[in-house]
Order: sequence, then C-alpha cells, then structure tokens
Amino acid sequence: MLNVTGLSELQTALTDLVPRKVRSLMDELLRAGAEPIKAAIAANCPDDEGALCDALVISVRKTRGADEFTAQIGFNDEPHPGSTFAGGRPASNSFIALCFEFGARTGLTLRSDRSRKKKGAAEHAADSIPALHFTARAFTEAAQPALDAMTAKAAEIIAKLDGGK
Repeated sequence: MLNVTGLSELQTALTDLVPRKVRSLMDELLRAGAEPIKAAIAANCPDDEGALCDALVISVRKTRGADEFTAQIGFNDEPHPGSTFAGGRPASNSFIALCFEFGARTGLTLRSDRSRKKKGAAEHAADSIPALHFTARAFTEAAQPALDAMTAKAAEIIAKLDGGK
C-alpha cells in the first residue's frame, strides 16, 4: 500500500505563490519522484550496449488551463544504434523500448548484418524480441521510493517557503 502525507500543507503553501514559481517547484517535486523510477528502469534495461538506457528522459508538463502537472518517463525518438527495419530505415529508441516491453516479431535486424538475402525460420526467430516488461517491473519496484522522494522534496519545499515568509 502506498501512503502519501503532507500534500494539503504543500497545496496551502503553493496557493500564495506566483504561477511561474509554482511551476518551477512542481517541476522540482515531480522530477524528484521520477528519478527513482528512471533509475529502476535503467537498472532493468535489456539493452547490452546501454544506448537505450542513455535514451531515458523525464519530462514535466502543466496541463493548459488547469492546475494539473504530469511527469513522464520514457525513451527519446533518436535512432537506436544498430537497429534497422528490413528496408534499412533506423528504428527509434522508443520503438525498441516498446518491443522489449511487450515483445515483438519485428523483422528488425538487431545486428550489423543488413543483407537482403532471404532469411530462414531460425534467423526470423533470432529477430523476435520476447516480452520483458522491464518498465512495468521498474515502476512496481520503485513506486514507494518515488513517493518517499516526493514526500521528502515536498517537506523541503514547505520548509523553504515557510522560511521565506
């Protein structure tokens, strides 16, 4: 069970601030909570070369016209080194991450062999990616540490705001 305390105190402390300052503090708070999840995803990342782990990013956004913020942890859309579709077009990091998460019969060549010769059944099987659910596992493992990090950051922000009055 996940337990979060101190949110009402944070809400009270944020009501008197300028919107730009609120955005900055919420960015800080959500990034603090996203870091343990990002670290868990990187630890579970199936990519041997580390390119997929390096492609992990955290983005924080405010919903337009609402007092709502979201943090997203995901993979960028840069080309993944050495991964191409059958036609030679590079596969993005986000696509490769989805393949590792849910599994795929991609037809991707995850090695340097880009020849167009016909592939046998064994070669097609080697191109398939089994479902690893590495991001789902990471979120489950890191949910409580993420909430703890957010709670600690919220306490730090409240102390800073109370000291500034």
